[in-house]
Amino acid sequence: MTRLFPLLPTMFVHTPNLLVSNTCCDGCISKNVDTCDSCGVREHVFSSDDPVRDFIRHIEILGENNRYVTCIAHNSKGYDGVTVYRLPQLSSNASIKTPKIEIFLASTGVDPFREAVTIASACMKVFRRNFLKPETLAIIPPGGYRMADRQSRKALLWLTWEEKERGITIRHAGNGREVRILGRKMDGVHEGTVFEFHGCYFHGCTSCFPNRDKKIPNSPHETMGTRYEATEKKIAKLVRGGYDVVEMWECTFDRLVKENVILSNFINSNPLSMESPINPRDAFFGGRTNCVRLYHDADVESGEVIRYLDVCSLYPYVNKYKKYPIGQPEIFVEDICPPLQDIEGLVKCTVLPPPSLYHPVLPFRANGKLLFPLCRSCALNEQQGECKHSKSERFLTGTWVSEEVKVAVREGYEVIKMHEVWHYERTTVYDPATGE
Repeated sequence: MTRLFPLLPTMFVHTPNLLVSNTCCDGCISKNVDTCDSCGVREHVFSSDDPVRDFIRHIEILGENNRYVTCIAHNSKGYDGVTVYRLPQLSSNASIKTPKIEIFLASTGVDPFREAVTIASACMKVFRRNFLKPETLAIIPPGGYRMADRQSRKALLWLTWEEKERGITIRHAGNGREVRILGRKMDGVHEGTVFEFHGCYFHGCTSCFPNRDKKIPNSPHETMGTRYEATEKKIAKLVRGGYDVVEMWECTFDRLVKENVILSNFINSNPLSMESPINPRDAFFGGRTNCVRLYHDADVESGEVIRYLDVCSLYPYVNKYKKYPIGQPEIFVEDICPPLQDIEGLVKCTVLPPPSLYHPVLPFRANGKLLFPLCRSCALNEQQGECKHSKSERFLTGTWVSEEVKVAVREGYEVIKMHEVWHYERTTVYDPATGE
């Protein structure tokens, strides 16, 4: 039964109106009887105004007469599986501050209990709905700006493998632009042969996705069945057009990489697999904690005093007062990356830290921990002694905000290689004078 929730007129609550239980013990579980010497009447039907309450009372009575009571429910999940063992001392109306809910909802248009889990997420909902200006916050395409998804990157690796095995040069996105045939872009083309790599999710693999009729969340008008049919039609059209078609499914390629040692070694040594595209989350390292000195014996007689500096709430401070990028970035890769001083955004690069620096600048994750090392190998090996590694062994590769890298260079870091840059032409910063 569905009824209105008294505090929110637009919300409905599922309320049980019928509950049927069947009691059995070791003596009667295999017998088709209505009553039992231990259980009494086996079947009980609860259909009062609160059948769950009556059922719990029934369980309590059974518990008083028996040592153990085990409840087994058919499809017990969601609201079906919610039982209350003891009624609360306070009524729900007294424990919920309804005026605050109404004020927040009326002033912001956001229901924090339905649309958010934490205070932070509720505040972000309010900001996005009421204060975020158009063309300000970039929506990153799924999979990033280049090599749009893992499948396309795997496709390039497969195509380079096919080039090696066949001794040919295939035209593909890794060495130029994709070729259009019959109005459609092809993964790879060599003379009259078309090479097509099918990502399992995007092409409806029958092995990986047996549920053929389930709607796809981000594309509700499609199913895995319709995606597979579209793939088959595309291949059939190419064959009718006189092209030879070489196909490879993503799951098949993954299996071949695991089983074929030569292919696996080729993949691991291929430049395409060395540095993946920028993932902006990699530039977010969280808070920095640091203990500079563990013990100091102060000279009290001379008036020496020990003090400490506690830097708190740095994250919201940076969010409010520091520079932020606006709009979509311009992407640069490898040799076409601009000079560091001209970059505003994210930088994925390899750097050589200085041999000695009291406060290292760039963060680096090693063995699940956030460190600020001057040597990659020392960090990964958790080395406590003196560093004796070569320059190449000390290299750090990561994704950082351009301002961090600029500070690092001023402190003695050396940029060895630029892998990728996200450069934002427009930036914004809060002006305390105007409040904008």
